[in-house]
Amino acid sequence: MYLLFAGIILMPFLTLIGAGFFLRLTGEIQERIAVPVYEEIAPWLNENMKKSDWEKISFHLARTRRGMETVILTTDLRVIFSTMEELPAGYLVSQSDLSLQLKTQNGRYSYSLQTFPRISENLLVLNRFDHDDKITSPMFMFFLLFLIAVGVTILFVMVMIIIIIRSLTSSVTMLEKATRRIASGDFDLAVDIKGSNEIASLGHSLNTMRLELKEDELRRSRFVMGMSHDLKTPLALIRGYAEAIEDGIDTNPGALHRSTTIITSKVQQLEGMIDDLMDVVHIDSGDWRETMQSVCLAEYLEEMCREIKQDSEIFHRVVETAVNIDPSAFVLMDSRLVSRALINIVNNAIRYTRENDRIRFSAFMQSAAASKAGEAKSAPERYAPHEGKAVIEITDNGPGIKADDLPHIFERFYRGTSSRREQGMGLGLALVKGIIDSHGWKITVSSREHSADGGTCFRITLPVRL
Repeated sequence: MYLLFAGIILMPFLTLIGAGFFLRLTGEIQERIAVPVYEEIAPWLNENMKKSDWEKISFHLARTRRGMETVILTTDLRVIFSTMEELPAGYLVSQSDLSLQLKTQNGRYSYSLQTFPRISENLLVLNRFDHDDKITSPMFMFFLLFLIAVGVTILFVMVMIIIIIRSLTSSVTMLEKATRRIASGDFDLAVDIKGSNEIASLGHSLNTMRLELKEDELRRSRFVMGMSHDLKTPLALIRGYAEAIEDGIDTNPGALHRSTTIITSKVQQLEGMIDDLMDVVHIDSGDWRETMQSVCLAEYLEEMCREIKQDSEIFHRVVETAVNIDPSAFVLMDSRLVSRALINIVNNAIRYTRENDRIRFSAFMQSAAASKAGEAKSAPERYAPHEGKAVIEITDNGPGIKADDLPHIFERFYRGTSSRREQGMGLGLALVKGIIDSHGWKITVSSREHSADGGTCFRITLPVRL
């Protein structure tokens, strides 16, 4: 398109220049006659004319229009230059002969007599042209050149439009074929579209979509494979112990109780897995947003702290809680899903800590200055009213998360180095991330592996309405 616009502007000027050269070469615009140099005519001038004056006259005579014959005479009618056969150079013409020549040829030729009073009074220039010769007028030449310029410009525009349309059609056709391949599930062939910035950008976006769909397909495959593997393990145990009871292998009360206990625990494990899967689907569908309610954040977190303390006592963990939230702060959320996310984080802290280790659950209002700087005190004693953000932190002093695992802990079915021996499908933290992100909140994690001050800290930042 840039070339098209530049051509529309420049093509008329280039055409006029080219046509001028062409006409010059073909004789329409060229030097008509070869005028003799000063040294050739000096003997006949008797030194009555300077060389510079003759050069001025020569330049004027050289521009005589095509088809005109010229004779240069001195005042005594001596021919010093001629293109007429009847009056050769060097011929001394009498007035009677000249008058007779003009009268006899008057029907065929037109004559004009020219002098150069400002340059020399000793020269006369006699011009004649044939009535049958057609002299091209300057206006006609200008109009002809204008039509040529317009015609060439129109031709250039038509050619460029055809090229642009063919390029666009080719690119759109390639995009259509690539879209059909992607729609049919072929994500392996890269979309390589060349063309203008807009077409190339569209091809790049389509290629990005293809890669995302391919990655989503791989995640879906890993999801099915991981789910199948993790569900088969407890089902196999349940089936084994159930068959042992059915076949009468475990007949004594102690063995029978042990088998039923294991079956019950595996059923509970299956229920937890199914709940995780249902929550994942529930979050992805987005239907839960229709049931969101405005919740008093302080009351909600106080109740959450009581539940966490009760659960931690069973596993002999020391839980410290500190909720410093403005009582007037309300949050729009799905309480069940948010509780599931917070409990998952706390359960991970319980799982990877030992007896009598500390777990801290704190919540506080974030000041405007800290919000802008990205810094906030871990547990301020006073909350700042009228601020629009709250922070929830869950910290433990466990072994921490390895640096290689830290960037991947929120991915579905990712099992960290230290968690591969644990039960589960790797959906816990992915579910947490999905719940937090779907609410429009932000979650970050920091970990200091094998640190005495604290292993892992999950930090959730959420907007509140005061």
